[in-house]
Amino acid sequence: MRVLAERAAPEQKRISKETTVGTYDLVIIGGGAAAFAAATKAMDLGMRSVMINDGLPLGGTCVNVGCVPSKHLLAVGDENYYPQRPAFDALRNGHAASFDFNVAIREKRRLVDALRDSNYSDVLASFKGQVELVEGRARFVSDHEVEVDGRRLIGRKFLIATGSRPAILPLPGIETVEYLTNRTAMDLDEQPASMIVIGAGPIGLELGQMFLHFGTKVTVLEKIPQILPRVEPDVAEELQRALEGEGMEIRCACEIIHVWQEGNTRFVEADVMGERRTFAADALLLATGVVPNSDDLGLEQAGVRVDRRGFIEVNEFLETSAPGIYAAGDVVGKTFLETVAAKEGATATVNALDAAGKTINYEHIPAAVFTNPQVATVGLTE
Repeated sequence: MRVLAERAAPEQKRISKETTVGTYDLVIIGGGAAAFAAATKAMDLGMRSVMINDGLPLGGTCVNVGCVPSKHLLAVGDENYYPQRPAFDALRNGHAASFDFNVAIREKRRLVDALRDSNYSDVLASFKGQVELVEGRARFVSDHEVEVDGRRLIGRKFLIATGSRPAILPLPGIETVEYLTNRTAMDLDEQPASMIVIGAGPIGLELGQMFLHFGTKVTVLEKIPQILPRVEPDVAEELQRALEGEGMEIRCACEIIHVWQEGNTRFVEADVMGERRTFAADALLLATGVVPNSDDLGLEQAGVRVDRRGFIEVNEFLETSAPGIYAAGDVVGKTFLETVAAKEGATATVNALDAAGKTINYEHIPAAVFTNPQVATVGLTE
């Protein structure tokens, strides 16, 4: 177990190798948006907490491999693509941007590092000992105790905020293919000349258009009859028309039969509305949803139940089946938005530590797809 010494806070208490047990008002398992909101709320309530982080660096999905890097690279792609293709003849001036993929990736990395420091590491340091950070894998050994690399941490209350990771569908042959996910696609060392994207949800379309604007030939394959499964069909049709107008190939109602790799080329054989077709590209991106990080936490030792997909079951107060153990963020599977995760983390904390009885109304949460044109939704569909 490694404990991070927070910058600018040398007086902050650390858990030493000699310490066998630590006791806290709130033990937070996770280091992303929900976890940070919980730590902040616990501090506001005058409570002592510990944050146990494992997997992604501090800050979780949004700052490291989600919102921040993707929106930055989408903006880079737009600046590269649209000035060369003005909508009006009067604007045609022959200008062509000089695009450097490696520079774009380096800029993205610098931005992520800077925001991780300013929005997470530096904030944690400012908590001045009220929140401790432990790096390592937490596992429940009972309903009031976790173990981290052989250390025992006791909590009056617990919050599980371990997030999610990309889902890898068991496509026939996928184990033989070098594929990308949204995490690895934005950290490539070389731009692929062509790419197949499996999945036409927000991530697949955003990253697909991003690479298209970089100059990559992009083909998107989707299982259901429309892109953006949760969006009104007429809106999805308009977006598909715009993307295809830019040169993206989109095939819906597509059933994957087999995937394989020969040299540096990836192949996908699919049934497209009754026609068997084979697609080939330099890269294969899987954008097929997420799975919760609920495995290997020892949940059964604490009496915490999960559903058939592995998401932690909670009541309206975000409390799990084990009294005193709460969960928030992607791991509960309600909605996969950073802002909602933060709201859940704060709400679960006041309920756990202050018996507040607060709930969240999920019926009016806005969401956006950052393609160009963008798509925004809120409330009920037709």
